[in-house]
Amino acid sequence: LTDGEKTELRGVYDDTVGTYGEAWAFSALVRTVLLSPQFLYRPEIGPDNGEPVVELEDYEIASLLAFSLTDQGPDAELLADAKAGMLHDPAIREEHARRLMDKTAGIWQRFFWEWLKMSTLASQGNETGLDPALVAALEDEYKAFVSNVVITGRGGLPDLLTTNHTWGTPEVAAYYGASHPGSGVAQFDLDPNQRGGLLTLGAWLVAHGKDGRDNVVRRGMAVYRDAMCIEIAPLEVDLEAAQKELVGADATIKQIADARSSAAVCGNCHSTSDPVGLAFENFAGNGTWQTTYADGKPVEAVVVLDGVTYQNAPQLSAALAADTRFQQCLVQRFGHFVMGAEFGSPQVVRASTQAFDTFRNSNGSFEELLVAIVRDPSFIERRK
Repeated sequence: LTDGEKTELRGVYDDTVGTYGEAWAFSALVRTVLLSPQFLYRPEIGPDNGEPVVELEDYEIASLLAFSLTDQGPDAELLADAKAGMLHDPAIREEHARRLMDKTAGIWQRFFWEWLKMSTLASQGNETGLDPALVAALEDEYKAFVSNVVITGRGGLPDLLTTNHTWGTPEVAAYYGASHPGSGVAQFDLDPNQRGGLLTLGAWLVAHGKDGRDNVVRRGMAVYRDAMCIEIAPLEVDLEAAQKELVGADATIKQIADARSSAAVCGNCHSTSDPVGLAFENFAGNGTWQTTYADGKPVEAVVVLDGVTYQNAPQLSAALAADTRFQQCLVQRFGHFVMGAEFGSPQVVRASTQAFDTFRNSNGSFEELLVAIVRDPSFIERRK
């Protein structure tokens, strides 16, 4: 509390204690605190100096750093630097960001979950017939994967999209057809020809899966539109009818995807998104490995994208880690996330340009990305 706030609250007590007694006065004091907007909301007001853009006060910066990085209030070290008026110094903010990095697992778990549109995991798990307990275990596995890769291993984007081991229960290992070392949550290896990175985890695959013949469009769009920030306007056509005109009833999934990609009506979008989605076709709607569809036709998941052939999803996932569009989208979305703006908001995160250079030059380090955002002047600036 500031000295002014303490004086104001003391006044509430003093104004009522003489007439109503100590118990009532203390109750009035508590009610005043609980009804205060600051009890529910974290203020970012800055000084009232008449300027259109202001820098936050030090205690506001302390709260911003703490809640943005740890989902908790500021600790003693942050409060001490706030009291000393030091948090306008980007070097001091960097020190705190690095110091608090071990406590940031929650924000990274939530960020990737929101950015990659994984909130449909439970509903799609139910649709594809998975046991709800297994679906919950896949979500826990996702959280453990992010925590171990980003925090424990201090990994970057290449690690997030290529690591071929994970952390889960024996039930999760059985789901993958992998060996588990014992009981409880533990690290175990995945087949590198089948899985590598977050986009091949059950949680992402199920969230973007459907109980049906194929998931080319769903997963392709999940990468192309959501993870690469490429806007795709829906066509005002009967897609089912258009597709039937392109191929016969006995066409394979790959033949359908190839026809969509080369057609004048569909090709502008599907020529890029369908090969991406096709690379994940070895995963059924419920995320398990498949080599044939329910009708007995073989899965054809070898794709060519921008002249490069990818034999499987792990190879494509590794390529995405090096894709500038994927990296730029991640940095932009993380900037929005940390600043509290909606994904896709027209608000420009000024830190994004500098942060992208830092991110790319550090081989996709998530710690360096976080530090770059925190150091940028726009992190502590607000427009009145």
